[in-house]
Amino acid sequence: MNPVRLFWVNFRITAMYEMQYRINFFLQVFQSLVQLTIGLVAISLVFQHTESLGGWTRYELFGVMGVHILLGGFLGAFVLPSTGRLMRDIEEGTFDYSLVLPVDSQLYSSMKEFSFWSLTDMVVGAGAIAYSISRLGSSLPATRVLAFLVLLGCGAAIMYAIFFLFATVAFKFVKVNRLQDLGNGIFQAGRWPVSIYPVGMRFALTFIIPLGFAVTAPAEIIANRLPAGTVFSAVAVTVVFLAITRLLWTRSVRSYSGASA
Repeated sequence: MNPVRLFWVNFRITAMYEMQYRINFFLQVFQSLVQLTIGLVAISLVFQHTESLGGWTRYELFGVMGVHILLGGFLGAFVLPSTGRLMRDIEEGTFDYSLVLPVDSQLYSSMKEFSFWSLTDMVVGAGAIAYSISRLGSSLPATRVLAFLVLLGCGAAIMYAIFFLFATVAFKFVKVNRLQDLGNGIFQAGRWPVSIYPVGMRFALTFIIPLGFAVTAPAEIIANRLPAGTVFSAVAVTVVFLAITRLLWTRSVRSYSGASA
C-alpha cells in the first residue's frame, strides 16, 4: 500500500472520530495557550534580572520556545499516540494483526493512531516563531528558510526515532509506559538552548538525546547564529538515529513470538 495513502486513510479516520468530541478542540487550544503563557512568563522572569541568557536575547528565546512547542505538537499529534498504541498492542497481543498486513510493520505502527486536536500546538508554535522573527526585525533569505525547514524536519525525525526506540523496548520488557513519561521529561529540557546548560549536560543533549539538533539548531537559524556545518551534522545525526531505530525494530520483530506463544 502507498505510504501516503495509508497515512491519509488513518489520519482521516482519526479526524472523523475526534470531530465527534469538538469540546476537545477548545480544551486543546486552552492547553496550548497555557503552555505558551507559561513559557512567556518564564522568559519574562529571566529577563527581569539579565539582558541575555547564555548570549540569547529575549526574542531569540521566543524562537526557541516556538520551535519547542511546534515539535511538541508534532509529537502529540503524530508520534505519541502511535507509540502508545504500539506498546499496548505488544502488551495485549494485538500486535500480531500488524504483522499480517501487506505493509511494512514499522510504517504501519508509526501511523496507526493520531491526535487530531494536538495540531493546535503546531499552529501556536508557528505563531511564536513568526512573532520572534518579526521582533528580531531580520528577514530570512531563501537559503535560511530552506535550512530552517531542513533542520525542523531533522528535529521531527530525531524525536520520532527517540520515542519509537522507547516504544520498541516493549518487545523486551512489555510494561514500559513510563518510558514515554521519561521521554517527555527529557524533551522539556529543549525549552531552553542547550548552550546554557553545563558542559556534561550540553554534550548529552547534543549527542545522546540530541535536542541541540532538534530544537536549538532551528532556532539558531532564526537568530542568525547557526555555526557552519550544523545542517550537515543534523542530517547525519538524523540518519544515524533512524538507522538505529530501524535496526532495533527489525531485530525485535524477528524475535517476537506472538500472543499465542
